[in-house]
Amino acid sequence: MFFCADQLPKPRVTLQQWAGEPARPSSQWPRTYEGEFTVTTSRVILGCLTAAPTDVVVDLQVTGTFGIRVHWEACERDAIEEDWLVEHWLIQGWPMRLPE
Repeated sequence: MFFCADQLPKPRVTLQQWAGEPARPSSQWPRTYEGEFTVTTSRVILGCLTAAPTDVVVDLQVTGTFGIRVHWEACERDAIEEDWLVEHWLIQGWPMRLPE
């Protein structure tokens, strides 16, 4: 979970599913998070805590433990809605341990 209660973010998200751990991006991202998570169903939700209509169900196709690497940066104000901060996200996920 990424906290942003004091901002009006407008995220631009690229979600990548890999068969194994991917190489790190060649460009530098100012913020990075790495971790792992375990799922008992093959689906996760990329969404907002308030259940926004833009929430996306991601089908991982398998259960088990997954690695995750998240890169993000807030880089500019929206040209039309100046109160909104445009964020760029790259979320990479890959299976680490699958159930036997």
